[in-house]
Amino acid sequence: CSHCDKCYAHKTNLTRHIYYLIKHQAEHTGEKPHSCSHCDKSFIQKFGLKLHLFVHTGEKPPHKCSHCDKSFLKKYGLKMHLYEHTGEKPNICSHCDKSFAKKYVLKEHMLIHTREKPHRCSHCDKS
Repeated sequence: CSHCDKCYAHKTNLTRHIYYLIKHQAEHTGEKPHSCSHCDKSFIQKFGLKLHLFVHTGEKPPHKCSHCDKSFLKKYGLKMHLYEHTGEKPNICSHCDKSFAKKYVLKEHMLIHTREKPHRCSHCDKS
């Protein structure tokens, strides 16, 4: 990560980390640099704007759930969503046997056991 010293093995994990970092910083700055050319809405990240544009085109994102009416811009988003329908929770905590559908939620949960708070915001006490 260019904002901190944290390293990730997968690009999706780094992208998620940066998203939450930028989102939290925007709470302090109010900055939303990605503006819609069709209306007055602005977004913290380009991905939010991309999703919003479907409102104006009337289209739906390309990856549609076969169980409900939700659609996703990325195939990975659909894959994660499908866990809601199947109830599958393949990521199991080695400390308490609690299980999670999403790996990043398990990683966040593990911090409860380690009491680790690796990142602290420079604007507030959130970590």
